Amino acid sequence: MAMHETIRGLYEGMLDRTAWRRSLKSLCTKSDSVRASIVIVEHVNAHARVEEIAHSELGEVEPVSPPPLSPPRDPRMGLAGPLAVGQWQIGIRRPSGVAQMFGNAPVPPFMTCLVDRNPRREIYLCLQRRLEQPPYDTADAQALDWAVPHLRQAMALCQRAQSEALALRASIDVIGRLQYAVLVARGNGTLIVANPAGEAWARRLLPQHSNGTNGTSSTSGTSGTSGSTAMPPGVAGASGWRLSRPLPDVLRLVCETASPPQAIHAIGHEGRTAQIVIQPVRPGGEINAALVAIHENRGAPLTMATILRDLYALTPAESRLASLMMTGIGLPEACTQLGVKRETSRTQLKSIFTKTGTGTQAQLAHLLTRLGSVLAGPA
Repeated sequence: MAMHETIRGLYEGMLDRTAWRRSLKSLCTKSDSVRASIVIVEHVNAHARVEEIAHSELGEVEPVSPPPLSPPRDPRMGLAGPLAVGQWQIGIRRPSGVAQMFGNAPVPPFMTCLVDRNPRREIYLCLQRRLEQPPYDTADAQALDWAVPHLRQAMALCQRAQSEALALRASIDVIGRLQYAVLVARGNGTLIVANPAGEAWARRLLPQHSNGTNGTSSTSGTSGTSGSTAMPPGVAGASGWRLSRPLPDVLRLVCETASPPQAIHAIGHEGRTAQIVIQPVRPGGEINAALVAIHENRGAPLTMATILRDLYALTPAESRLASLMMTGIGLPEACTQLGVKRETSRTQLKSIFTKTGTGTQAQLAHLLTRLGSVLAGPA
């Protein structure tokens, strides 16, 4: 394997461990070794944990090598002293280390390099020859010096990628536990991540591909709109929601300009309302995306009218007004939605207060909310 292919394999090992094994096999060939390995020593609570993350072998390895199920050897045991980053240790010079690693067995030629070190971990590149082969010398170490900086950089990138993946998994888990809808989308409407409630809202309000899904590809471009499209302000779409502003337009505004957070008011059927807040994710960052949080007030459950009639003898008109007042809107807006006169609604509201034993809209909303908590909301 050529040098540039070996280097490429060291970086590709972040995603494919077989690439690391191919590169290590190449290092074995170049150094006349039978085994090469990458070993990480992590320091956790004053204890060292040794992990061999990759190795490659040429032919049969001497019996002194650890069996497959045994823990990997600590590469520091056989060293004559601490190594500096990038420094090689050729051979084994400390008798106590020899005894710990091999007991009374013959010691094969070893060569170890400290690739990188930080307070939490050390990374070593270890090579081994057969017993009958000559020991390593300085020329053998110098012949592999070119690989050490690349391995160091590859391991740093690998650690960073693992940290980012862990943060992403944790973020998705946290988002999934939220009781309201959350989604992150690009300016073209492409969905990046969402909790289950957010996915449902994305299907309702964002442009769809021809297969009926929001694309999740990170490539640039505009999402297909051969499916459902955003409706003009105030016009109810197929989902039955009327938005004060189209969500795709607001997404584009927030993602492509230095716009402050935006808000949309949505009105659905059966008195349901929702407040949609859109704010940029990492303003000025590499990814132009927006966080969308949707707080939905589902209004009164469909069975609420029957409950109000049976418990408080409310008329159908009074039940409709009470259900709207439960959402927190004022009496004038309730009159507009119900299409009744202001005087009529005032009379109905006084009757509702009398029958339910409440005296304010807040008390009424609290009473209806407690009733609604034991009833199934609308689908």
